[in-house]
Amino acid sequence: MKRLMLLLALCLSTQVPAVAQQPQGLLDLVPTNSIGVVHINIDPESPHMALLKEGADSQAFSAEAFLDALSQLAPLMGLSIDLRTELLSNLGPRIVVAFRQPEQGSSSPSILGIVQTKDPKQAADALRKILLSVARNDSEETVPCGKSLVHLYKTRGGKLHLAYASMPELILVSNSQFMIADVLEGRTLSKESPLIKSLLSMPEGMVTFCVNVPADPNKPEAGAPSILGGSMSILQDGFQMDAALLFEGEKPQGIHAALNALSDVQGDALKAIPSGALAVAAVGSLGGILDAARELKNLPKIGAQVSSVAEMFGPIANLLRNDAAFALRGLLPKPSWVLVMAGKDETTIQQQASQLADLIGSMPGTKFEEVRSEAGTIRILLPTDGKEQPKAVMAVSGRYALIAADRRSAEESLLAASSPTASIESAQAFSSVRSRLLEKPKFLAYVNLKPIAGAGSILSSAFTLGNPAAALRIRQALSSIQGAGFSVGADEKTVKMRMFIGIPPGTLKSFGGMGTVAVLGAGVALPVLTKARERAHETTCMSNMKQLAAAMMMYAQDWDGKLPPANRWRDAIKAYVKNEGVFRCPSDPDKTHPCSYAMNRRLSGQPISRFKNPESIVLLFESTDTAENPNDLGESLVLRHNGKGCFAFLDGHVELKEPPIDWGPEPKPAGPPKIKPPAAIQKPKPKPAAPPKPARPPARPGNKK
Repeated sequence: MKRLMLLLALCLSTQVPAVAQQPQGLLDLVPTNSIGVVHINIDPESPHMALLKEGADSQAFSAEAFLDALSQLAPLMGLSIDLRTELLSNLGPRIVVAFRQPEQGSSSPSILGIVQTKDPKQAADALRKILLSVARNDSEETVPCGKSLVHLYKTRGGKLHLAYASMPELILVSNSQFMIADVLEGRTLSKESPLIKSLLSMPEGMVTFCVNVPADPNKPEAGAPSILGGSMSILQDGFQMDAALLFEGEKPQGIHAALNALSDVQGDALKAIPSGALAVAAVGSLGGILDAARELKNLPKIGAQVSSVAEMFGPIANLLRNDAAFALRGLLPKPSWVLVMAGKDETTIQQQASQLADLIGSMPGTKFEEVRSEAGTIRILLPTDGKEQPKAVMAVSGRYALIAADRRSAEESLLAASSPTASIESAQAFSSVRSRLLEKPKFLAYVNLKPIAGAGSILSSAFTLGNPAAALRIRQALSSIQGAGFSVGADEKTVKMRMFIGIPPGTLKSFGGMGTVAVLGAGVALPVLTKARERAHETTCMSNMKQLAAAMMMYAQDWDGKLPPANRWRDAIKAYVKNEGVFRCPSDPDKTHPCSYAMNRRLSGQPISRFKNPESIVLLFESTDTAENPNDLGESLVLRHNGKGCFAFLDGHVELKEPPIDWGPEPKPAGPPKIKPPAAIQKPKPKPAAPPKPARPPARPGNKK
């Protein structure tokens, strides 16, 4: 298995001229009972390979140099052949790999590689030398099959390691003798078979694949897909990836039915999305999503939850049937968003929006305030608790009803609805990405990559110090980066997905070699690195808490099971910690105060055994208190880790969580000390009287003198 994969990787490692003539399509040679097929096209004359070659830096990318480097590896395997002349330059530009279930007695799948070659005899001789060198202890056998010979390499125990055979302009390599025999004797799949037909229906790309989705015979699932396919293509303006699920049932069921029931995205709501949006998601109807979720028969709990949500929005169900789009306008200093619903006529959408306003206004603790602006009337939803911080903004203009996070987002959305030049549809980046996605999607998403390109431009300065020309080329290249999009579509037989990333292949040429990876990687990785740093801070903070909780437990063991007093807890446990750095959270911005954590005041000096549920009572928490020994009941609580805080509990375990917090029962107030009354003075008891002496016995007769 490993040797076969090594040979296939070797075949894929280079670009070679196309074979002049093909006697038959490679897909005509896929053996029967195959469960998967991969078609790889590395023809240098194909559009995607030409674009890659054009986009590569000529100094950093050289196929000739790469072939020379591979040829020099031959002595490492004990070979005395010229890999480049005898094998690599003799291979064709297309490869088909077929898969089968593992044969009896084997745990690995059977794999067959079908490789084009200009001189099958020379390629076969080179392959034989390689196999004899790699499998030095194997025995070599040759058996006739059809009009060819199959070369077998077996262990001393008779187990097949690898087999190969040659055909006109082709080499067959496999870990299964039977797969090669099926091809040589004509037992292959027709182009009308579901597997090959699905592969041919995929967009042609550099890599295309289709596999049968195995069904569980013990738990057959209605509506399960039968084939999964996909492809990856390189286009003039970016990279496109497709995937498809093929269903064979008479009618859609399960997830297929759920997606097929969704309305297509009409695009009306997108016209009211501001052109500077960072991210956009569009659906044909929000209500359709609720309907689709009900079709998930195999997930009854989700269906029940969706039904309850649908009932809650019952009064505005018609509003949710409209074409909808959600946009994220910005992230700093806080998220700014807008939700747009586009109706078919102005009167209907205004009535539906009025019903929505009545529904929201009837909720306790809220009120509406109307504000006139140039774009129209805006309703600001305010709380009635006196804080006067807007919760949301509603507005209606023409056929559009919208809900926004703030007034500015609402006004920009109303402006986009009335002015096509202010809409995201007029933005070149969005239009470029949208044109590459599915034509009639059920769902559409878009992300603007310009901020990432900006971050990459800033960070690239580290690689171009003292080279203004290189810096200029990088800035020009980054300016061509557009955006990324994702779409989902469905029909009676298929669910399709397509992703497009608008980074032109020619952009790579401006960066030069490792600069490409460094600049683009830095731009993409910047948010990832920020998140990773925060994760590291969370881990350190939890480790600190764990050590402090353990120190508290050790203190209690030495003091009759009692915790230290809250007003000097930090001083009390210093002797039980290795270093004082554990008292500081790395995410604490204030570096002046000595401790980032506080003790639950209710536990001050209390015996741990007093509490019945120590696993739920907080012992230590993150605090903004600047005292030497911070302690309170949560007044100084701060959540430093993405809305969560580190908490140590009374049983010693640590969690990263959100409030509410259990502070434990209040200690019972100490009453006045009970004074034991003095014992009453008692007279000494009289001594018992002495028992009377016994009477003298009478004298016996005859004893007289």
